[in-house]
Amino acid sequence: MPTIQENALIVVFNASVFNPKKTDIRATREVVEKYEAHDAGKFVKAILPESAVSDIAKIVSAARQYHYCNSLPWLQDGGRIIPVGHYPTYSTHMAAFKERFDAAVSVFCTNYLSAIELARARLKGLFDQADYPAAEAVRGKFRFNVVSLPIPSSSDFRISGLSAEVRQQVDASVAETVTAGINEVTGRVRECLQKIVERLQNPENTFRNSLISNLEEINRLIPVFNITDSRVLHVLNESIAPLARLDPELLRQNVAARAEACAKAKEILSTYLVDENEEI
Repeated sequence: MPTIQENALIVVFNASVFNPKKTDIRATREVVEKYEAHDAGKFVKAILPESAVSDIAKIVSAARQYHYCNSLPWLQDGGRIIPVGHYPTYSTHMAAFKERFDAAVSVFCTNYLSAIELARARLKGLFDQADYPAAEAVRGKFRFNVVSLPIPSSSDFRISGLSAEVRQQVDASVAETVTAGINEVTGRVRECLQKIVERLQNPENTFRNSLISNLEEINRLIPVFNITDSRVLHVLNESIAPLARLDPELLRQNVAARAEACAKAKEILSTYLVDENEEI
């Protein structure tokens, strides 16, 4: 059986955006003193409008969603794992997000001084030049970074000299990662199937095409995520494939096809994805 160290990498994605809001200590103090309402809250002002960074924030959000959809959990440190074979595709997509991010940040930096002057006119007495980083430093308030690392094992030369107990802990952590990865994949499938049952069991319910396309996407990714050749994921992938190929328009127009798809989703849930807290 292939090992996770041979077939996967750790990927860490970090991004940050300049915060256009800031707590005004002086205004907060004045409000508290005026109303004698101590510990009542803080006065947060918009030193720049949300629109100044909204495009950048949307790019980060889309990149983060792609990162999570195309990777699996790696313990609790924020890093995630991705199959080696899928890494070129992942890297290409993340590089495209970074290119869009850098371009949007460049626009922000170009307009930054003008935005400050607009804020001066808008905020009037609440304006404070100290709230704004210098123009040459504001670029550093934005960050978009992807790092890839190998997955450690107890045979790693940096680890092999440690005690047997530590090496066992490393192997146990990796085994925990494998289990968590399988659980995340099956959890995604369960969520899709539960939504299919919820929407299709009542002929009057409407639904979007994404009801099926989301399952289709997961069906495509299961073989990619099956890093250790798990039989569970093989069987699950084969089971949901017919549902993932269904035409949403057919389900809207054909009552029998809709009922059959709903029954199939229930069958898969009850056979492979039993959740003791769910009624199927």
